[in-house]
Amino acid sequence: MPQITPDVEAFARIKVFGCGGSGKNALNHMINSKVKGVEFIGVNTDAQDLHNTQSKKKIHIGKNLTRGLGTGMNPEIGKRAAEETREELQEAIKGADMVFIAGGEGGGTFTGSAPIVAKTAKEMGALTVAVTTKPFFFEGTQRLRLAEQGLEELRKVVDAIIVIPNDRLLAAVSKETTAKASATGEKRAEEAAKQAINSPLLELSINGAKGVLFSIAGGDDLTMFEIQDAAKVITESIDPNAKVIFGTIKDEKLKKGEVKITVIASGFPDGARSKPLFTPEKSVAATEDKGKIFNTIMPSGKETPKPPVAVEEKKVLEDVDDDWGAVPAFLRRAKK
Repeated sequence: MPQITPDVEAFARIKVFGCGGSGKNALNHMINSKVKGVEFIGVNTDAQDLHNTQSKKKIHIGKNLTRGLGTGMNPEIGKRAAEETREELQEAIKGADMVFIAGGEGGGTFTGSAPIVAKTAKEMGALTVAVTTKPFFFEGTQRLRLAEQGLEELRKVVDAIIVIPNDRLLAAVSKETTAKASATGEKRAEEAAKQAINSPLLELSINGAKGVLFSIAGGDDLTMFEIQDAAKVITESIDPNAKVIFGTIKDEKLKKGEVKITVIASGFPDGARSKPLFTPEKSVAATEDKGKIFNTIMPSGKETPKPPVAVEEKKVLEDVDDDWGAVPAFLRRAKK
């Protein structure tokens, strides 16, 4: 049984960079959802699109290069634009413990600028995570090819990368449901954990992971026994010598009976692919009026999964760092 270490009480300085049009949409969604404790920075070559970004901090990259226009789906222009504005990016990154870079691969601005932002953040000592989508099939082979090339560049300069194909979103989300699951009753935490590590949006499970970080959020009715049940579900399929860090959060926004679990995993065996570890007994639609679970898994592995097959239930997520098991620098500093 892996050793479980309680969370460290520290407030990490987190900054989220939304690059390009898709990045703008991601930022606006998080801002409208009232995500707290995070600084948002919009990054774009398109001055008009940047104006529609709701973040207080905005960086207009490549002013001289594009003169306020977009990149025309040319990643090279996006790259040069970011390099032209590197000093301003450095100033925005300064002081961050963790940097998230959000956007969509295949577009010129994100595909070109995201690796520059990520490389700059890593050089400044921030833990760097990219969250990106891949184009819809109907967007054509050229955009998909640019997206694949962009992912290869991005993997080289980030600590972790989360990739969600847009087509996978359509396959996983029906008209009646959202990307949320629910679990209530005596085994709510256990069911929540099962659903969290089996998100339909992902192709990899946490099987054999050597590093796992998970948090459990609940109200006053969340018990240590429930935390133990959830931890058992999450850790029973990972590497026996895995490093596991967990934390509990009292979230007053959650209604009575609601539980929220987030799982981040890394250090997978080469070529790891998996099917769901568990088959939920209830459908999401059948329990959507009860508690809510928000699922996040961030695996790490060298081998890129093959494209999902429509008739198969697989999971998608990729990362680059096989040594995530080391506690991030800002957590190590907080322990001292």
